[in-house]
Amino acid sequence: MALGLGFSAGCVQVQHYDGPEQPKENTAQLKTTNSWLSVNEASVVFRKIDGKKIRRFTRSIELLPGMHEIEATCYWLREGHLVPLHTGVQIMLSANQRYYLYSVPRSTGCDVEIENFAVNR
Repeated sequence: MALGLGFSAGCVQVQHYDGPEQPKENTAQLKTTNSWLSVNEASVVFRKIDGKKIRRFTRSIELLPGMHEIEATCYWLREGHLVPLHTGVQIMLSANQRYYLYSVPRSTGCDVEIENFAVNR
């Protein structure tokens, strides 16, 4: 029973700021392609945001608007094996916006890129 709770708790959206919960229109949502079932070339996994460790199976995070430092892992195929590559990106987030992290394969690895779908949540 506890194992199931751990998986479900890790997959929910996490508030990543101090203080009381803010209305959705006052925060930004940052999502990743991470799946708790498997890792593949398209996977991006959160490692840290603004220096704070993120739980392994976290897929969605609520952040306050402003500049944030994201540390993530993307995966690339090298000689038939998935190889993790740790990378960092900075992003300016706006309130009431949804952003997605995704992996872009390169000849010598992968990069984590961020796309704003610019839809009000």
